[in-house]
Amino acid sequence: MKLDPRGIRQLGVVILTVGLALAVCLFSSTLQQRGAFMLFLAAVAISAFYGGAKQGLLAISLSVLAGVYFVLTPINSISVLNVEDITRLIVFVLVATLLICLQVARERAEQSLRESEQRLSVALQATKMGVWDANLRRGDFWWSPSLEEIFGRAPGEFSETYEGFYGYVHPEDRDFVSRAVTRTVDEGTDYEIEHRIVRPDGTVRWINTRGRILYGDAGSTDRIVGVAQDITERKLASGNPVASEPHGGQQHHQDQAIHH
Repeated sequence: MKLDPRGIRQLGVVILTVGLALAVCLFSSTLQQRGAFMLFLAAVAISAFYGGAKQGLLAISLSVLAGVYFVLTPINSISVLNVEDITRLIVFVLVATLLICLQVARERAEQSLRESEQRLSVALQATKMGVWDANLRRGDFWWSPSLEEIFGRAPGEFSETYEGFYGYVHPEDRDFVSRAVTRTVDEGTDYEIEHRIVRPDGTVRWINTRGRILYGDAGSTDRIVGVAQDITERKLASGNPVASEPHGGQQHHQDQAIHH
């Protein structure tokens, strides 16, 4: 049977952490009497974080055996006669189990987030669209990997600021884009515009960008999120290669801005 290196490492972490907790308890009589199970709780938390729920449960089992035999009275026995020690043992198992449940909930949340991101990535690639999020307070900028493809940037090369993102816009269209975004911030309305971008190799592409304001708790303008789609082929086929706002040149309004 082939052994799983990851499984061996996880098992090693369990044995090491529980063993260290027991060694510290045996070395210090004060900890053995008062804080032994706090150390074992730390061992359970580390084991669960590194190896998951199964390794956490194994750490609980080993901790209970080690505690009963080496820490609780009578020493060097698997029986527990003292009511106070039995209470300590029960509390330890309950708290340790709670730690495992919290770890399981965290793992499920992370898995759900990964699956959502994967579905979004597939959808964006299929529609040749990219998503961006500009934080107006901090000045930072988030983008989806599909946006990098639209702008012809390699992974990790995209600007982390909105100013850098704005620099990718064709020089002749920058004033137009700036006015559209400014009007959106001032009026609190969505916008939809078509303009050119310049890729690193000098290639000019047309994109359709839709942006929306997101508000903070105090009603202040915190972020702008947007969706960009490459429309180069459609734009050139239409014979109207001019930066524009759709719908008769008017900014696209929604009935209501989204508030957060």
